[in-house]
Amino acid sequence: MAVVAICDPTIPVNFGLREAVDFVLPEGSVVNARHPATVNLYFPTAHLVYNTVLSALGQLNPARAVAPSGLGSGAVTIGYRKSRSGKPAVLYELLNTSLGGTNRNDGAAAVMAMNHFTPGAPVEIFESEYPLRVRAFELTCDSAGAGRYRGGLGYAREFEVLEDSVLTVRSSNHLFAAQGHGGGGSPRPSRVILNPDRPDREELSAIETRHLKAGDVIRFERSGGAGFGPPAERAAEAVREDVRNGYVSPQAAADVYRQPQDDQ
Repeated sequence: MAVVAICDPTIPVNFGLREAVDFVLPEGSVVNARHPATVNLYFPTAHLVYNTVLSALGQLNPARAVAPSGLGSGAVTIGYRKSRSGKPAVLYELLNTSLGGTNRNDGAAAVMAMNHFTPGAPVEIFESEYPLRVRAFELTCDSAGAGRYRGGLGYAREFEVLEDSVLTVRSSNHLFAAQGHGGGGSPRPSRVILNPDRPDREELSAIETRHLKAGDVIRFERSGGAGFGPPAERAAEAVREDVRNGYVSPQAAADVYRQPQDDQ
């Protein structure tokens, strides 16, 4: 997919592509594990490979270079002994990220890098199928990598579980963020917070299983995309529009983009 993206996105995607590209995958590497190595979390690994190849080929073809997407892909599962239907059920939700900026456009928000057709599940599905309440589903300010063309904003989902359940988080990009392209900035890393507004607030690790009690709140903050080009070269009107929309704070506009904003 990275080769197609950097060469010609109109090329039909089918198995014939493998005949045009030689894949060299040394045994014992992260993409060709040697038995009995543990293999898990394949999608974040594939996501990293996609971004790595895209970044490398962007140096070969700068006209089609693109900044990396957020690297916080993964999934969350919440298991219930009894769902809305009265039967045991498991909520499974892919954790999307956002795309990086290009040499012509800002990155799109809440879009899976390799599978642009993979959206987040609608709020109505969560609440009608599972005993939980969606307290927030929102883009988060200052979450994107700054740049002449910024990355797509990261987003947050916040669930309040209405019955005891078991949470398993399989996330990534909690410590290191994607690097911007050509002077662009990095986005804010991902994080998962248990009970964010309570005294027992706790930030969870990228891979963790917890027993939740009815009333507990879990907040997933996803990384945005990386920026393309120096932030100081971003058009002033684009920065003002970002501030008006709540995508960039006035403080970040002044500190990162070097464009002080009034309080309006």
